[in-house]
Amino acid sequence: MIFSRLEVVLYVLGMIAGAWVLYPSEYTRGLMMRREGDRSEAIAFFTGYLKRNPHHKGATLALAEAYEEAGRPEEGVNPLESFYMHRRGDLEAGRQLLALMKRSGMRSEAIEFRWRLLHDLEQKPLRPTRELIRLYTNAYQDASTRQDHASAKRALLRLAEVAFDDEVHRENLVRLLLMRGELKVALKFLGEKLLEHPKDVDLRRLVARIHRHERRRPAAIEILTAGIVLLPRSVPLLSDRATLFTEIPKWESAAADFKRLSGLQPQRDGWLQELGMSYLKAGRFTDGIDVLNAFLARNALDKKRWWTVIYALDEAKRRDRAAAKLEAFLRQFPQDREGFEMLAYEYHELGRIDAEIRTLQRRVRSAPRDFSSRKALVQLLMQEERYQTCVSHYTVLIALRPQDPELRMLLGYLHILRGDRKAAAVVFEEQLVRFPGDKRAMDKLVWALVKLGQRDKAISILSTHFGAGKEVK
Repeated sequence: MIFSRLEVVLYVLGMIAGAWVLYPSEYTRGLMMRREGDRSEAIAFFTGYLKRNPHHKGATLALAEAYEEAGRPEEGVNPLESFYMHRRGDLEAGRQLLALMKRSGMRSEAIEFRWRLLHDLEQKPLRPTRELIRLYTNAYQDASTRQDHASAKRALLRLAEVAFDDEVHRENLVRLLLMRGELKVALKFLGEKLLEHPKDVDLRRLVARIHRHERRRPAAIEILTAGIVLLPRSVPLLSDRATLFTEIPKWESAAADFKRLSGLQPQRDGWLQELGMSYLKAGRFTDGIDVLNAFLARNALDKKRWWTVIYALDEAKRRDRAAAKLEAFLRQFPQDREGFEMLAYEYHELGRIDAEIRTLQRRVRSAPRDFSSRKALVQLLMQEERYQTCVSHYTVLIALRPQDPELRMLLGYLHILRGDRKAAAVVFEEQLVRFPGDKRAMDKLVWALVKLGQRDKAISILSTHFGAGKEVK
């Protein structure tokens, strides 16, 4: 078959085009060499390819990575920087160049380039806000570590411009501004944002917290009040303002806010408690106790609620009502030691000693091993000179704490007060058996024996402890 000249030319051109399409480029061969670990060949292929295609992004990034893998990262900086200058604001190239500079030990160049990268990114029509926040944060941290205060402030102020609309970073940014003493800057940015978004509750609360931190509570209240005018049912704003009123203090104003809060969130018992306490602080005793009783009625099994009411009555010196409330509390919680102790205290302050004694007796009957309550009862009975009743209680106390060196001595003194020197001598002798070196027990035992006419036994005891032949005086 004979082909025409045109057909032959077309065939040759087709073969050349097919070979060009099918035969891998230097860039592709460079990638293949990199995967096989032949970094020098890969570098040669990438370099050759970039001579003909000087701004190919993939080849430039691959060449920089190949240089780093070959242990020559500094040689990858120039081609990467050249590419970035051609395509300024390219985030991927900029990030890789910045990291490569750091790993190559080019610290000052990396710092300078980061500012250039940040500037270029801010000029883009669609700013990569998250990346800007990350880079400015890194710049701030790096400058703080180097104690470069000017650069740290520069980074922080730029971060404020970029990040204030980002709720995730806003509070941390304000904290950093305050740490560096940039209070005016923080309030300026927050004020501007608040004018733009007057109903932003979180932003308004943040401004109020800064004023509160700086002990400018009236300014904080003013900021919150302006927000409450716009959002009269905002629980966070009302709650913050009520707290500030308690700190000034303006108890009537606090009570008004807590009353509104309890109306907005009737299921939240805490507002009732705060309202009741605010009434009490404002001098509205009846209103306060009524609210606290309503707070208690919502959960009568909660001991803390009972104590809130009891302590309120006690602080107001309404001891008769406090005692009545404690009696009701003990009917609900008959084993509560603190309740019995508080009730005994209230009766004591009222001068009702018999009621105080009965209260402590009820306690020791319900909890026979309660050492502190029984001891308190004994001390009270001693004050009232009811010595006979005390004896049995001291016997129990000694059984509970046989190693206590004071209890037997007190029982011995009690027998002396009762006029029972024989019983006293027995107790003092038991004390000496358990605590042989107790001089007080020795002296009292000898005294009791002499009074009982048992001089010989007293001498014998002294001889045993101090040696024979000692004269008793």
